[in-house]
Order: sequence, then structure tokens, then C-alpha cells
Amino acid sequence: MNFAFCFDDKSISEKIEKICQNHFANSEYKLEIISYKFIRDVIFDIDDGMNFDAVFIYVKNNISAIKLLRSVFSGKIVVISSSEKCAVDCFAYQVYDYLIIPFYKSRMITTLNNISKNSQINSYQIKTCSKTVNLPINDIISVQSDNTRCIIRCISGQVYSIYKKLDDIEAELNDKRFLRCHKSYLVNMNHIFSVDKNFTMSDGSDARIRQRTLFKIKNTYLDYKNNN
Repeated sequence: MNFAFCFDDKSISEKIEKICQNHFANSEYKLEIISYKFIRDVIFDIDDGMNFDAVFIYVKNNISAIKLLRSVFSGKIVVISSSEKCAVDCFAYQVYDYLIIPFYKSRMITTLNNISKNSQINSYQIKTCSKTVNLPINDIISVQSDNTRCIIRCISGQVYSIYKKLDDIEAELNDKRFLRCHKSYLVNMNHIFSVDKNFTMSDGSDARIRQRTLFKIKNTYLDYKNNN
């Protein structure tokens, strides 16, 4: 479980970090917390391909930081504030939760339980040489088989190479958003930019379509697009 903390008040940060560390200490999740003082630094790391299961951020009198964060981060944002003043505006940007200080420890525990439960459903875990990463499923653009490995392309621009069969990844995702358009390609239909003889994805990459079933695959995509 990877969290980002963005607080300018060290005491608040330390209190919430202690609750998180104690909560996940005996769980199946390994917790990693990266602390930031400025939202721009969170955004820089996300732009560089850093993935977070949730970003915890302190909001005072305006939501400018939430607007900036949401422009690059589609995941869970948990707002900590001393006032309910900004709550309505924050939820307009689809924040995951809004906690008002002081809050009971049990309130934070409920939030953490919900994050971990939803993380299992809405993310895909991969293991690289150096770390374990939980990728938000809808952030995956495509998966391409390349000999003994698969290449996963994400909307952040990050590209991951893992040693796993495409058949196994397709089965593990088991998600209607993903279309097996070729023996070597699995695409997220939410990120298809255009279709001709191949799919052009939102990042400009191409995904091959099995030509003998081109008509069927196109119709599958168009049916999905029209119904979602």
C-alpha cells in the first residue's frame, strides 16, 4: 500500500502516519508512506510515474491544491481539514473522503479499511525488480506480449516490463474494459483513440487487431463505446 502525505503541519502528519502504521502493521499489506510539504512535489513524482493508492492532503481555506492534484491523479484523495468549509467544493472533484480535525481514530480506520478493500478491486498488482506496484486498472492503456515478457503502458507515460504471459494477465484483470484484439495485445477500450486496421491508443501507440476477426473486434469495441 503506497500513500502520499502532503501536510504543512508536522504534528498532524505524524499523528495520521502513526494510525496508518499501526493499522497495517499486522495486515497483508506492506505500507509505504512518502511525505511532502508542497503539492507540486507530489505532482512531479506522479508525472514521473510514481503510483499511490491514496494521497492524503491537508486543506485550509481553498481547494487549489485539489484542482492541481486531480489534473494528474485519478486515484483516491483523502482530505484532512479543520473545517467543513471546503467539503462541498472538494467532493465536486471526487475526493474519496473528507475528515475534519479533530476526528476519532475509528473514523480514520474506517477510511483505511475502505481504501485497502477497494484497492484490491480497482488495482492490478505487478512486481518489478525493485518494488511492488499497484496500478489503478483504468490507468492501464494496453498490455503487449513481447516474447517472455509483457509491456504495460499507463496513462502517466510509465511503461512497465514484467515476466508474465498475456493470457495470465488477461485472466487476472478479468475486466470488461479490456479487449483481446490480437494474440499479442490486450487493450483498455476506455483509452482507444481511433480504430482502422489497428487501434490507435490515447498515448499514440498502436495495438494490432487480428485481421481475420477485424469486423467482430470492431463491433465489440463499438458496442462497448455505445453502452458505457
